[in-house]
Amino acid sequence: MNSLPIEVDVEDSATLEEYLESLYVEEKTLYCCQQEKDKLQKRINMLGTQRVFELKTKVSTTGYLLDLFLFGCAIAYLIWLRIIDAPTWRYMALPGQIITVIVLLVTIGGGIVDILGRREKNRQIIEEHKRNQLEIQKDKKRIESELKKVSAVKVQLEQCEKNIKDTEEILQHLYEMGRFFPKYRNLVAVSQIYEYILSGRCTELGGYQGAYNLYEQETRMDIVIMRLDDIYEELEEIKENQYMLYDAICQTNYMLSQIADDAAVAAYNTEVIITNQRICQRYYMV
Repeated sequence: MNSLPIEVDVEDSATLEEYLESLYVEEKTLYCCQQEKDKLQKRINMLGTQRVFELKTKVSTTGYLLDLFLFGCAIAYLIWLRIIDAPTWRYMALPGQIITVIVLLVTIGGGIVDILGRREKNRQIIEEHKRNQLEIQKDKKRIESELKKVSAVKVQLEQCEKNIKDTEEILQHLYEMGRFFPKYRNLVAVSQIYEYILSGRCTELGGYQGAYNLYEQETRMDIVIMRLDDIYEELEEIKENQYMLYDAICQTNYMLSQIADDAAVAAYNTEVIITNQRICQRYYMV
């Protein structure tokens, strides 16, 4: 890395504003790259994932008929015994036989209806199975295609991780140049302090009327939200009091929505490199 100037004169208002703008850009870039990294890792994990298909089992068409037939025979037998035990069994023999036949016919008829219903269900299961087989073949081709993309995505992930490392190093040097207080070295604080200076609410960092003190006051009064997790849940609500942070998050969300393919990811990674080079040229001695 090139040699660095000893420090930045944050007492000069123009220099301070430019310095905070550089911090804001780099913190925003770091945040954006971290979100990009998470998205790329999730994408790698999802590529080549096999779909789950439900395969139904065919239904038996004989078991239920046998049960019904045996049940009908048992009922017919009981009726027949009842008739034989009666004193006038000779006169009731014919009606008993008729009843027995009717019971058996109803039983068999119900079984046939059930068989037809089960066959229709089996036909539907077979058709669904055929469709699933076609979908499984399509899914195999999709998996093969996606697995070929994994290596390209991993290359972009490696570049993203390098950008994160480079941006963190640049930020560390920038903070040291301006002797920026360590407590405020994060996106939320930098965004708010930069907003104080840009809006004219403060003209310096330290002191009773400085940006550090105002930031502390507003965080204690809950005017400023410090935790990013809380900010995500109340993004629109922070627009009035934390506009610069709101703008940074909105820009990041927009960027993430645009990098939908490898070319877009590569273009953004290149943009990050250019941004870092511009900041370096602003402060680093050649």
